[in-house]
This record gives sequence, structure tokens and C-alpha cells, in this order.
Amino acid sequence: MQSPSPSIVRDEIAGNTCTGLVKLAAVFFMLIDHAAILLFRNAPFYNEMRLFGRIALPLFAWGCAVGCVYTRSIPRYALRVLFGGFVFQWLYMPVMNHGWNYINIFFPLSLGIAAVGGIRLGKGAVRVLVPALCLLVPDIVSVLTGASMDYTWRPVLLIVCLYLARGNRLMLSLVFSVFCLYWGTSSAQVNSFFGISLEFVNRFSLFKSILHLQACAVFALPLILWRPPFSFRIPKWLSYLLYPAHLLFLWGIGQFLA
Repeated sequence: MQSPSPSIVRDEIAGNTCTGLVKLAAVFFMLIDHAAILLFRNAPFYNEMRLFGRIALPLFAWGCAVGCVYTRSIPRYALRVLFGGFVFQWLYMPVMNHGWNYINIFFPLSLGIAAVGGIRLGKGAVRVLVPALCLLVPDIVSVLTGASMDYTWRPVLLIVCLYLARGNRLMLSLVFSVFCLYWGTSSAQVNSFFGISLEFVNRFSLFKSILHLQACAVFALPLILWRPPFSFRIPKWLSYLLYPAHLLFLWGIGQFLA
């Protein structure tokens, strides 16, 4: 089976179909987030770096949703991402100071792709059962092994939501914004931004419920919705190598500064 042409994809997807741009932006914001954790934990702008880092996961999730439309085979796509998760876990653990009980983001992303595969390729009840099972896998793994996947089930649900809303800009905006606001309720309150106090703003209950760290993922929305007048793709092998490359880059800087 051949993948659809770019024109067909642009008709099916209301948001950004330039997967190369989305991947590069996602890696950039992930680099900011991980740099904050590894190199700037005591810096005065640590919280701001973590705030910008929230933009990374939604971009990865959107890239996966778009990739499910582009790809020739969703099962092979999910397996490639899963295989990358196993390989990169060996680097992820020592660089990020995690053990086997904390599993990198490639695993829930592969589950999100598999969930979309169930919707896109399945028939009848399979279209519901496969996504439901994929959503349960992170908790099943946690119960059986004690290991926790990065962001647990949330990337799976986000990929499914973005895929289902992909064809309508208004629906895409609403679904993504509600998801981010809901996600933000369980994260830390944002009380300042680059030295500017937000105490006055947080006095209003409406804004106080919005200004949470994880809710700042909503700032990925403009890039998700943007329809750039250009398009480019990153070779598959390079797009997967960007993840270990950014970890090695940060590890090298850390060793130099030590």
C-alpha cells in the first residue's frame, strides 16, 4: 500500500503538515527542558525553561498523528518507535539519572500510534478496543513491574485526540486547549515569568486555574495550526537519531562543566 500524496494529506489535515518543521521544533523545546533539568536546575530562569519545555510533547504527539496519515504502514511505524524506545533507554537512563523503572517517551508515543492504527485500520468494536487497551498499557506495566512510562497514558490520549480532530481547525483548537487545561490542574502553579510576578493575575480564580506549568503546553497550538507555505521531511534515520543526539550533547556539556 502506498502512502497518500502530500495534497491528499493537506486536505485531510487542517493543521501543520510540515513534519520536518514539527520534529525540529519538538526537539528544540525538549532540549530546553532537559537542559534545565541537567544543567540549570539552580538557575533563576529554571522554571521558565521548564515552561517552554512543555511545548515539546504536544509537537511530538502532533507529529505522530500526522505520521499516521503519511505512513505506508502504521504497525511498522509503531514498531519502529517502540524499537527506538528500547535502544535509547540505555542512553536515557545514565544521562537523565533514571533507572529501568522510568521508561522514556518513545514507549507511550508508540502506544499512541498503535491506538490510531486501531481506529484507522480496524472495524467495528476493534476501533474502540485497541485505543482503550493502549490507554491501559502504561498502568498495566506500572502494576506488573513498578515501572512508570514518561507522562504515563497522557501522550496516548493526546495523539488519539489530535488525530480525531485533525480535519477541523476549530475542533483541533478546542480539543487541544481543553486537554492542556485539564492536564495543567495536576501540575505546579506558575507564579512568575522571567522575574515578573503573576501574583495579581492569580488572584482571579479563572486565571489561577489556567496558570499551571503543564497547561503551558497549549503554547504549541500556533505551530500545530500553522500552514507553512513550504514543506520538508527529515529522513527517518535522522529523525530517530535526534533524540539520542540531544542527550549526548547535554551529557557532553555536563562533563565539560563538571
